[in-house]
Amino acid sequence: SKLLYCSDMVSSLAAKICNNYLSCTILLANPEAMATGVKLGLDPKLLYQVVNASTG
Repeated sequence: SKLLYCSDMVSSLAAKICNNYLSCTILLANPEAMATGVKLGLDPKLLYQVVNASTG
């Protein structure tokens, strides 16, 4: 992991909250994207491979 200096504790906490918010959003969006792909007729295993290769 990499440490970044954010000038003060309040800024550091705000940055951490924003990063956690983004992580949670991605966590919630992944199953929605998979469900949409399956509804569009994509193979779930192939879609999983595409997502892992391109978005991590």
